[in-house]
Amino acid sequence: MRQIIVASLLLVAILGIVETVGQTYQYSGSRVQNFTQSTITTHETLAQR
Repeated sequence: MRQIIVASLLLVAILGIVETVGQTYQYSGSRVQNFTQSTITTHETLAQR
């Protein structure tokens, strides 16, 4: 019985970590995308002058 409880606790912990990491990765991913986009826009603006 105790093994089932330990296993389920581990599962919950792992799922929580995975979700947190996923959200962090998604957040940093959109940050990188925005940065890349603004860099490209800046280069295009400089090229047009």
